[in-house]
Amino acid sequence: MKKLSPVLAVLLSLLAVFSCKKEPFIAIEEFSVFPEELDMAVKETRQLYAIVTPEDATSQEVIWSSDRPNIVSVTPEGEIKASPFNEGSATITARCGDKEAHCNVKVTIPVQMFNFGMYQSISLSVGDVWEWQVYYQPLTATERNKIVFGNSDPSVAELKQDGSNPAQFTVTAKKLGNTKITAKCGGKETEMLVCVDAVKATNVIMNPASITLDPFTTRQLTATVEPSDATNKSLLWYSMVPEIATVENGLVRARRPGSVIIAVYCGDKYAYCNVTVTDHYPEGAVDLGLSVLWASCNLGKSGLCESPNKFGAFYAWGETEMKTEFSWDNYKFSQDFDGPYSRYNTYSSTGPIDNLTTLLPEDDAAHVILGGAWRMPTNDEFIELMMKCTAEFTYYDRKIFGVRFTSKIEGYTDKCIFLPMNSRFEDLVVKGSGAYWTSTLYDGSSRHARAAFFSISGFHKNLHTNYTGRSRGLWVRPVCD
Repeated sequence: MKKLSPVLAVLLSLLAVFSCKKEPFIAIEEFSVFPEELDMAVKETRQLYAIVTPEDATSQEVIWSSDRPNIVSVTPEGEIKASPFNEGSATITARCGDKEAHCNVKVTIPVQMFNFGMYQSISLSVGDVWEWQVYYQPLTATERNKIVFGNSDPSVAELKQDGSNPAQFTVTAKKLGNTKITAKCGGKETEMLVCVDAVKATNVIMNPASITLDPFTTRQLTATVEPSDATNKSLLWYSMVPEIATVENGLVRARRPGSVIIAVYCGDKYAYCNVTVTDHYPEGAVDLGLSVLWASCNLGKSGLCESPNKFGAFYAWGETEMKTEFSWDNYKFSQDFDGPYSRYNTYSSTGPIDNLTTLLPEDDAAHVILGGAWRMPTNDEFIELMMKCTAEFTYYDRKIFGVRFTSKIEGYTDKCIFLPMNSRFEDLVVKGSGAYWTSTLYDGSSRHARAAFFSISGFHKNLHTNYTGRSRGLWVRPVCD
């Protein structure tokens, strides 16, 4: 056989080596699921996120599974949905390559309705024994057997809970006076006024008997007790549907369109007012089904921006005018980081204490510029937005990056708002983040106030509230209540 020349043999060997060369395998170092624990209500849907480290690991395919799909099911994309009927616990497992991570989910059936039924106030004479119960829905609620009663003045009336049926109770009148009976169950609370009196009220007159309000406006109602010498004239105001309108000491605050009866009780006598709430929302307000209405756009120099993709104006915390430079040297309430602070101070080390922890209307940029019921959101209201809405990092009109919050509240799932992200005025954070003021002072230091922060980097998406220096310039997204 004819032998190959040495040169040709070498060339053939090199060709074989290069033709067999493969891309290097990058192993997964860390693999986790966010969040690792969740509490969900029946029917609720949430999104889980798988985080692979390093980001360029060879294996990227994530396989999701549930050990109890009858409690919590999971899609191939990591979206989990609680059963419409079943409570319990389930473990969601995510696998990627040779790694796996878990999320422990607890599903409960929340209490939707909880009250004393038709009685919000009763009148008793000394020695009277009254038996009643609290009512709740659904009857399968997880906390149904954990009803806790309270009694503000046991010397006026004795309260005894039934040992075999936690919803039932007995009230025994002891002496003249008033006591408030409360009951709590599954995050819901209700109350009833017990009046032990000698001259009972025979009638209650409401004025006016009917009103019409626009959402998030108020009207004062009055009630007159007859006879004028009734021993007890204590009034208990009650809204049959607080989601439509609330009432406190006769002040009705409209919330959402609909009709509701506002009742006032004195003993076992009552009167009511028919309240109609129109659908005339404030211009620029979006109803997500939350405790407040959120503005559709950021706050500008003289009003709301004309589009959600506009960033708006920067404001220091507690200042109501836009500036181009932000520092302690030109901050309204102090010209130094260490104080003294002329307003909003809770520590003696930074000036006279006034214990103001929420912006007053005159120091609230949203209220001063927009007027009416507009104001800056509190820290709790921003947390409510994050918790009760689905947050999607996306582009608005394919141009401006930000976070779209879509309501998870039944009946409002078609409502959303968009908050643009870029950077704070000082450009101290990476591109792809945003910061919005709340109206809440930081409880750990008067030098700081609470703000909502959004950021995204690689697989890491972060939404939270934290604190930052009051003199900094951040955006404002108003709310209305």
